[in-house]
Amino acid sequence: MKTPYEGNIGDARFRMVVRVTAWPLLAILCACGTDSGHESDRQVIAKVNGDEITVGELNDRFSRFEARFGLDAKVGKQQVLDALVNEQLLVQRAMGHELDRDPAVQHALERATRQILVQAEIERAGMAADHLFTVAAR
Repeated sequence: MKTPYEGNIGDARFRMVVRVTAWPLLAILCACGTDSGHESDRQVIAKVNGDEITVGELNDRFSRFEARFGLDAKVGKQQVLDALVNEQLLVQRAMGHELDRDPAVQHALERATRQILVQAEIERAGMAADHLFTVAAR
């Protein structure tokens, strides 16, 4: 079964997507999600030229925006899904141009990976410290 998002993107639509969403999507890319163990989270909600977008990805991304902007669930989720589809189209286009092999892009990816790892360790250490304070307070 095809989703409304399957198929190729035209150059005019691509240029519009880049102009309207490139910078916000870059910020979205920096906000990494975590995998969930729930079966419903792995359900495919859209396919973009063969790449799948799952309910879990949509819910994770939506929860980040819902907290910030107080989005209405139905309208907000559709907007977030549209952004995820556009993001995937941009990723596919970039991979088609082999931008992942560009030295500047590789360097930026390495920096982003380091930042994510540092943030994860800070959060883990903070949770461990919170746990120690909780145990000590008893």
